[in-house]
Amino acid sequence: MALASDPLSVLAVQSLHSITFGVFYVTAVRYITRIIPWQYRATGMALFVIFWSSVSGLLSGAFGGLLFEAAGRPAFYQLAALLAFVAGLGFLYRHLFAKPEDMNVGGISV
Repeated sequence: MALASDPLSVLAVQSLHSITFGVFYVTAVRYITRIIPWQYRATGMALFVIFWSSVSGLLSGAFGGLLFEAAGRPAFYQLAALLAFVAGLGFLYRHLFAKPEDMNVGGISV
């Protein structure tokens, strides 16, 4: 989106978003069910929904709007891409370097 300069390129990016969002959401739910012990899974899913639908929307709407207005569209989407990349590195680090006991979920090794 930072590089989109015409309406057709915006539509192309948004069509990709329609695919990747579904993949992200399903992956996030599966990840939560793998890292949270089965006794706390309902609480973990409730917290995910609260943060995903409420807190993140409030913060991104408020601060994202301020950043978008102050710095412009390219800077806004470049920062979003950078934050997504850093988050991806964090998940990759956890996946590659998790201790075996960290992967024991509800008495079942995954």
